[in-house]
Amino acid sequence: MITTVSPKYQIVIPKAVRRQLEIKPGQKMQVEAADNGDIIVRQANPMTGFDNLAVFAGSIKTEDTKWGKQGLDASDWIRQQRDKNWD
Repeated sequence: MITTVSPKYQIVIPKAVRRQLEIKPGQKMQVEAADNGDIIVRQANPMTGFDNLAVFAGSIKTEDTKWGKQGLDASDWIRQQRDKNWD
């Protein structure tokens, strides 16, 4: 099937494909460029909490954090803080 790119760089997913894949308005789609020049469009899977963490992992500079200054990783520092508050 052929579709046209709009002036806003939007495309319409043909009705037959929407019905076949049960695509609904507002649904998230994943778009990728293949090495051969193809565009791959997939239904996006909802991210879990752990996926969200993976997206942001490493975004905080460890050396600028309280745990980094102490040479700890975040989970060890949190464990220490929790244990202090229980004493």
